[in-house]
Amino acid sequence: MHHRFYWMVLAQILLFAPYAAAQNLCSTSADSGKVACAVANVYGINGLSNGGALATHGSHEGHFADSFLSNLNALNSSIGSQLGVLPLVSPSSGISFSFNKSLGILVPSEYNFGPILSERAGTVGRHKLLFGFSYQQFDFDTLDGMDLSKLPAVFTHEDYQPSGSAVTCSVNGGVASPTLNEGTCAFVRDTIVTQNDINLRVNQYTAFFSFGLTDRLDISVAVPTVNVRMSATSAATIHNNGSDSNHQFTDPNSSTAGQPCLPNPCFGRTFFNTTGATGIGDVTVRAKYELWKGENAGFAIGGDIRFPSGDSLNYLGSGAYGIKPFGALSYSFKRISTHLNAGYEWNGSSFLAGDIAPSQTAGTVAPFKDNLPAQFFYSAGAEAGVLKRLSVAFDYLGQYFFNATRIAPSTYTELPACTDPAPTSTCSNFSGTTVQNPDFRQFKGSYSTANAAVGLRVRPFGKLLLTANVVVKLNDAGLRSKFVPLLGISYSH
Repeated sequence: MHHRFYWMVLAQILLFAPYAAAQNLCSTSADSGKVACAVANVYGINGLSNGGALATHGSHEGHFADSFLSNLNALNSSIGSQLGVLPLVSPSSGISFSFNKSLGILVPSEYNFGPILSERAGTVGRHKLLFGFSYQQFDFDTLDGMDLSKLPAVFTHEDYQPSGSAVTCSVNGGVASPTLNEGTCAFVRDTIVTQNDINLRVNQYTAFFSFGLTDRLDISVAVPTVNVRMSATSAATIHNNGSDSNHQFTDPNSSTAGQPCLPNPCFGRTFFNTTGATGIGDVTVRAKYELWKGENAGFAIGGDIRFPSGDSLNYLGSGAYGIKPFGALSYSFKRISTHLNAGYEWNGSSFLAGDIAPSQTAGTVAPFKDNLPAQFFYSAGAEAGVLKRLSVAFDYLGQYFFNATRIAPSTYTELPACTDPAPTSTCSNFSGTTVQNPDFRQFKGSYSTANAAVGLRVRPFGKLLLTANVVVKLNDAGLRSKFVPLLGISYSH
């Protein structure tokens, strides 16, 4: 009966995952409502352009960027990576069974209930079934040490060729001589300076079960249900360096499309966007085999397969398959046990690691996938039986991500502003001073994360086990939460 139930569940997972991975990308014609598009659409689906956040001004077509997301692919890549490695309660840890010679039967442990987020070498036992439920909350507040509630970003004007003109206006000087960021092209000196507040919260509810096929081999399945909420607030200011007032923000309350907001000229406005989603996350199937079992120690090998069953554009899953082989070594003495885990994870390709925002500029790159970064992971910890039916657990959790997309603080230096009285259509005089604005840059690089976890496990009666745990970050690399609380319940049969 147990065998049949397991294979039925696994078959449903394998059939469901490819179907759930089919998704629609962010659109430039309508707001898709996808969580991954919340930042991309903070200025509206047309971004910082005429017809979008910028007011119409004569024949000029202002266009500063496709979206905020084009400057923040690192956020999506980090979210995709993080969703692929969200810590799960170890399905086969918990109440263990040992053979009581005097009674001649297997009896549950009384003092030590194993690790919470790591694996021990032991299995659940032949034809034993363990099932449970856990809840975790992730409140992501930093990305590579930069505060997501105070994230600066600067937008510069794209190259523009006026209708009927043979020259191109460009911040970098254009494609012809003389330099074309002066005179009638001075408008390209304008910049939009923003201060951004990005809020991302994930609640993860995970159902899991483990079944012992033999005394040394067990199979586990973890099925998370994910609730995610994301909001983006951007306080934007136009620096009118061209002194022509060509670029102004629209009035969202005006009945006439493209009208500037007040006071006129309107160089400041705050934008807001929020959305959320709930659904099945990435399902993980684990197999573990105990290679060696001594009197007080053991060593097991295992492997996880992560299926892209969660909608990645709603941040419910990573959007990529993952394969993670690992080893687990454990040693116990009376009420104390220790363990050491290590493994490597390969990840497939996902839009979250590439670019999900379709470009609004002809000839530029379309949305594409890329591989989520691979990672080496390790953990070391110990558990101790404090009282009968109560144990404590501690873990050090480390991960090393290879060649990931990251961000770092930087500055942007504006071109000197026009000193001719505004508004002017042709600028010939410029300030001798420059303005520097805080910004950030993207780059590729490997990084390590470090976390500490401490928890309690209580067996109130029978084979019921209650778990409480908290993970605390020890460094700032990657997308991080200060701490991650966990509550769980499991039952062995």
